Amino acid sequence: MAISCADYEQLELAAMQGISMCLIFKNVDSGNYLVKGVIETLYVKQGEEYLLFHDGQEYALNDFQSIDRIG
Repeated sequence: MAISCADYEQLELAAMQGISMCLIFKNVDSGNYLVKGVIETLYVKQGEEYLLFHDGQEYALNDFQSIDRIG
């Protein structure tokens, strides 16, 4: 499922402002999981959208579920 434009814009703004985010991603095997960090950038690799945190963690946005909280 594609990420909504509104959520993508919130992630972009958080990256530009250096705001810490708590995001929920899905995992087919183990259910949903929470990740927290400051977003470095959003980018496309091999036709898929990704999010990269400052600490180097990378997540595919096709696994993104929701924004849990900002800050």
